[in-house]
Amino acid sequence: MFLGNTIYMANTIKMPSAEDIDKAYKEGAGRAPAKYKAKVLKTSGVIEASIAAQGLYEAKMSDPNVLARRAAKLANVTDEEWRKAASTVGAERIGKGMLAKSDKRKKNYEATRTALDGLSLPDKTTDWRANLANRAGAVIEAQKKSAGKE
Repeated sequence: MFLGNTIYMANTIKMPSAEDIDKAYKEGAGRAPAKYKAKVLKTSGVIEASIAAQGLYEAKMSDPNVLARRAAKLANVTDEEWRKAASTVGAERIGKGMLAKSDKRKKNYEATRTALDGLSLPDKTTDWRANLANRAGAVIEAQKKSAGKE
């Protein structure tokens, strides 16, 4: 409350009811996609800032307190809760995300697809270890080379 240039704080915080908060949250969910998209489209420098923050990210991800907090949060979720969320929310989002990124996937995978297309593999032998090394190894080697990782 303002009186002149002085701010007076109430001694007691008055929160909306749980029902009012829930209603506002659900109403906001309908507006969130458009607001999110508008903010994203106005944003710049995200990648540069993310790269600059790599050291901080690595430090936080190796901080024992952060790791303990993560473990505690995971311990509070059951497999059934995870399955329910993944099968409802995740399943609903995955197709849209895949379609939205299909051009990027095609562009990024083309070098690997080309490297594997027509790749000659040695004949199978009775030695499973040799088959693994020679046949699977040839596929993995072609994939790594095509991705610039060897």
